[in-house]
Amino acid sequence: AYAMPMLVFGVLLLFQNSKNLKGLGYLLVGLGFLFLGIHYMKEGFDSFKDAFDLAKFAVAGYPGLFLFAGIGIAATVVMQSSHATLVLTITALAAGQVTYENALALAIGANVGTTITAIIGSMSANEQGKRLAMAHLVFNMVTGLIAIVFIYQMMASVEWISAHVGIAEDDYTLKLAVFHTLFNAIGVLVMLPLIGRLVTMLEGMFKPRA
Repeated sequence: AYAMPMLVFGVLLLFQNSKNLKGLGYLLVGLGFLFLGIHYMKEGFDSFKDAFDLAKFAVAGYPGLFLFAGIGIAATVVMQSSHATLVLTITALAAGQVTYENALALAIGANVGTTITAIIGSMSANEQGKRLAMAHLVFNMVTGLIAIVFIYQMMASVEWISAHVGIAEDDYTLKLAVFHTLFNAIGVLVMLPLIGRLVTMLEGMFKPRA
C-alpha cells in the first residue's frame, strides 16, 4: 500500500535541485523498493504454499531452536546481511511458511551470523578493528545463547508487552519485532557490566604490533 506512493514521490524528488530533497528522494525510493520487495516475497510464499508447505518441516522444542538458529546463521553468512534474513523471516512468517517459534530462532541466528561481516572486514584491520569485531562476536554469541536458553521466558515477555501495547494476539510479525528489540535490550543489559573485563580480554588477545 505504501510502496508505490513512496516510489512515485521518491522519483519526483530525485529530480529536484536541493540536496536535501534529493536525499529524501533516495530514502523514499529505497524504502519503497524494500516494501515492494516484501510484498512480492509474501506473494511468492503464498503461491509456493499451495504446492509445498514449508511449515510441515517445523521442529518444536530446543532441537528446532538450534536447527533454525543455525539456518539463520547460514543464511546471513551467504547473503552477508542480517536485514535480508530478517525480511525473509518476517515474510515467511506472515505467509505461514514458518512457525513463530522457529522464526524467533531464525532471528537469533541472523543476529549471530551478522558478525561474520565484521570478522571478514577486520582481517586486514589493525588490532583495534580486530578487537571491535571480536567484541561484536562475543556480544551476539552471548546474547544468542541467552535468548535460546530462556526462549520461553522471552516469549512470555513478548506476549505481556504485546498485550499492553495493543498488538493483536495473532500478529506474529509484530511480535517478532518486539522479540528482536527485547533480544538486543537484554544483550546490552547483560554485557554492559562486563565491558571492563571484555576490554581487558580483547587487549590481551590482540596486542599492538611492535
